[in-house]
Amino acid sequence: MLGAVLGFHLTTWAAEPHFVTVEPPEWELVLAEKPTRENAVELSLGRIPDGWNSKKITFDSTHRLNLTQATGFPLQARQSAILTARIVAPEDGMVLASAGADYYFEFFREGKSYVSTLEHGNGGTPISADDRLFSFPVKTGVNHVALLVQAGSGGWECAIRFQKPNAPALRRFSRTAEVLQAFPPAPELRYGPWITHPQTGGVSIHFTSEGPMAAAVDFRKNGAKNWTRRYELWNGYLRRDTDRHSIPLQGLESATDYQFRIVFFPKDESLSGWLPQPPKFEVVAPAVYSFRTMPALQDPVTFFVMSDTHMPGLSRLEMLRGYDRAWRFETADFFVHLGDISNTFDNFDDEVLGGFAEYFCRRNRVTPLCVVHGNHEYAGGEAGLWNPSFSAPDGKSYYAFRGGPAFFLVLAYWGIGSDATNLHELDREQERWAEAMLKSEAARTASFRIILNHCPPGGDRADDITDPIARLLVRLNQVAPIDLFLAGHVHEYRRTVLCGTTVVILDGGRSAEELNLTAVRVTPEQLTVQSGKNDGKLFDSFTLSARAEP
Repeated sequence: MLGAVLGFHLTTWAAEPHFVTVEPPEWELVLAEKPTRENAVELSLGRIPDGWNSKKITFDSTHRLNLTQATGFPLQARQSAILTARIVAPEDGMVLASAGADYYFEFFREGKSYVSTLEHGNGGTPISADDRLFSFPVKTGVNHVALLVQAGSGGWECAIRFQKPNAPALRRFSRTAEVLQAFPPAPELRYGPWITHPQTGGVSIHFTSEGPMAAAVDFRKNGAKNWTRRYELWNGYLRRDTDRHSIPLQGLESATDYQFRIVFFPKDESLSGWLPQPPKFEVVAPAVYSFRTMPALQDPVTFFVMSDTHMPGLSRLEMLRGYDRAWRFETADFFVHLGDISNTFDNFDDEVLGGFAEYFCRRNRVTPLCVVHGNHEYAGGEAGLWNPSFSAPDGKSYYAFRGGPAFFLVLAYWGIGSDATNLHELDREQERWAEAMLKSEAARTASFRIILNHCPPGGDRADDITDPIARLLVRLNQVAPIDLFLAGHVHEYRRTVLCGTTVVILDGGRSAEELNLTAVRVTPEQLTVQSGKNDGKLFDSFTLSARAEP
């Protein structure tokens, strides 16, 4: 049967959700000073406790509501309010919705929770109705819902809207063959491109498509006529099972400008599955992008570093614009994020790809990224999407590379605190690997060795040599001297020397004012570090000289 929504209704509804459109409901605010989560559950069942009253309220044109004004109660952290509504559904199905709050919320329908940020919070302010995307079921007729909102330390607001389902949204919530057949994915970019893992002779190009399909990248040196093509392969086969694409390019010349374009192969029947026999049907995306490869081994290299950007995507973009105006990101060879891009990864594409990675493709010029795995990268229902977006080509979240006269170890090592242990197999594996990397020719011939890790050595005190990361730093220094350790996590700028290594811990927080940007320039003779805010003014600067013997 053909439904009213996009002309499509699945015959096997029990196995595959059917999305419906609902009209924005009228909301009521429960007038109670200290409502509980249990009260929200009851209200979402249509049960109003004895003696409780409510009043109708209206969200503004951006779907936001100031609860301090609406309730008349003074702002107090974790103060709760409950909003209720009756949603009238034209038929059984699923509703797409999105919400945000300053600073915590949970949404209930008929006694069941469908999205909650009560543990980790919204991720930052200002809030948006698009901060958290979710879906919930409805039955034909009246459905009772409730929204529990708890204040943060600086505000008490919420935002919510019910979205009209469209083909990209449906594909995001359902990847089954029936949906893909009913809504064939367009051979178009959804997010990207962004570039990761800059190193001497190579980069990795990432992007997402509107649906699963095979893809490739054409590239050439600026000014060249012919393109070279790199397919996205899986054990020699064209990969067509994913909409998240990662294609490494190797054998590039140092300090050279390259162009690239993205190619899609959306029709399954045209794919042979193996190469070099080329597919017969292709769509070349119209945009041509450019990037510059890493400097030669003894040429200077410059990079910017930031950490712990715990804020919604729109706020993060505005923050990046401010820092970019003051520091001019395009002047660096690459940009480092030391982890905890967002508070939680419940809406990865909008928060992280649209709210961070895409910013580094400006005017079709792409600045390469080096993204470190932090502890918040494990938080949220879509945390697993970090790996296809930022992990190394071998799937590991740690890796090493040479950039100019510097050798970099990028670790995913975040056990912190005096009671932490190194029993995790990932930690053991990284330790053995890091020691081996420091014995490599690339590390031995570098003028400086730099570690990038989310958590600093020394724990929260930054001087505890019993901390597991400090103990690891001692071991690594015995293999080869580590000149600089860049970290975040503790949200407080510090500079110290631990185990013979200069340690710089970057600011972090939920606003541009709480963050800082650090610029590093490395030549064969010296390493210069400058740290400042979004007005471009420095508050710390120092220089390290190359050691007499590596």
